[in-house]
Amino acid sequence: MKKLLILLSGLSLFCGCTQTEPVSGTRAAAIVAEIHNPSSKNVVVACHRGDWRNWPENSLAAIESVIGMGADIVELDLKLTKDSVLVVCHDRTIDRTTSGKGRVCDITYDSIRRCVLKTGHGVKTTHRMPTLREALEVCKDRIVVNVDQGYEYYDLVLGVTEELGVTEQILIKGKRSTDVVAAKFSEHPRNMMYMPIIDILKPKGQALFAEYRDKGITPLA
Repeated sequence: MKKLLILLSGLSLFCGCTQTEPVSGTRAAAIVAEIHNPSSKNVVVACHRGDWRNWPENSLAAIESVIGMGADIVELDLKLTKDSVLVVCHDRTIDRTTSGKGRVCDITYDSIRRCVLKTGHGVKTTHRMPTLREALEVCKDRIVVNVDQGYEYYDLVLGVTEELGVTEQILIKGKRSTDVVAAKFSEHPRNMMYMPIIDILKPKGQALFAEYRDKGITPLA
């Protein structure tokens, strides 16, 4: 099923009135400026789960690798452990990506850390599943972070980004309506950027696209 990820030229609806301007002088700030510039002709390169071909997906090494390659955005997936720790993991279970088994929500973070990450071919490595905090510490000022599967944890994610001073370089995505996102953003003095996910072949996706379009929030491309 095809999905359309839209970078918004009207991000100010959700960001401009609630955030301060990005701190200038960092590479991440320069990338954010490109995202906010609908007239820019630069191609913004995003990497899915980091460099998953050469390192375990969503690992710190995979993130470091794409930063070294010069990528602009790294996409990460979030899950919440039994003891409420945000970890970087795509699946609901740790079966495919680690040496362990079970649902992330049923396992404590200490137990997950006893497992090692596996490569895309299922080979065990010495790498461990990082927390969101650890991943953002690596990314700070260096690359924009696209948080997937994380909007349901919005307040927790924002708490971490604010503590680390990286809120302006985070792009979180979801399938929420404009009113739902605006209501959530009104709860905080500053917010992350938001990008809607559009299932363009489904009626709900088409309706969501029309809603954003009718509100004057148009795609960059």
